[in-house]
Amino acid sequence: MINGRNRIKAFLLDEINRKAGSGEIEGEMRSWSDAKQLKCLPYGETRQIYKYTVAPEREDIVGAKIANANWGCLVELTFVGKNRVQDIEVISDIFADQIEL
Repeated sequence: MINGRNRIKAFLLDEINRKAGSGEIEGEMRSWSDAKQLKCLPYGETRQIYKYTVAPEREDIVGAKIANANWGCLVELTFVGKNRVQDIEVISDIFADQIEL
């Protein structure tokens, strides 16, 4: 869970398709698999941007929910298991009427 909760509100900044790899992090060898990640600034946070990994079985559902969302929209993320995003809801997309694609 994230900070003792299974839901947080955040500003959605980017959607990343991370490739599998490995490397030394803080003196320790680590490896990771392909994953969809959401780069977010938690609501109320002023400096720290986080990458949250989407549960593999939920990638299509989460992706569909943010397909038409503008970056910077306020979302609520729901987590399960090892801090993986299970669901996302767009709370406010303040730029929806301001930006024409």
